[in-house]
Amino acid sequence: MKIIKANNKGGRPRKDESQKKKYPFSTHLNAPDNVLAEAKMKAAGCKSKSEFTRLAILVSRIVARLPKDVIKWLKDISGMANNINQLARRANMDGFGSVAEELCPLTEKIERLINLIFDYPTEVSDKDCTRNEEIVMPKDEDNCDIENEERGKENCKR
Repeated sequence: MKIIKANNKGGRPRKDESQKKKYPFSTHLNAPDNVLAEAKMKAAGCKSKSEFTRLAILVSRIVARLPKDVIKWLKDISGMANNINQLARRANMDGFGSVAEELCPLTEKIERLINLIFDYPTEVSDKDCTRNEEIVMPKDEDNCDIENEERGKENCKR
């Protein structure tokens, strides 16, 4: 006759709910990406794709895509660089004194835009994965924004 125990006391202890891995995560790769992933998985010493994915999520550094603001600022800098090239041509013909007044404010605005771009947060941390902040381009000291400068100084209020 076989006796069945009501409470099984053998085996390993149960995991807490926080330790259970119950949320599946899958992805599809093309052939070159799959070869690369398997090579990285082997180099990392991971035994399974799940272990490699968990490791990548937990310790990798993710860099956010460039926001629309930063892309616009880069386009503004590109336009201003074209203006500087035109000023350089004029300076070669007429002398530097003829363009100095236009060149100084333009270089200050480019410098300010570059500082804004470098100060813009690019790394995504665990805390701000759903970052929805908006960075607004500050106005220049003389109430002349970048768009007005590109249209000409007649639109600037001095």
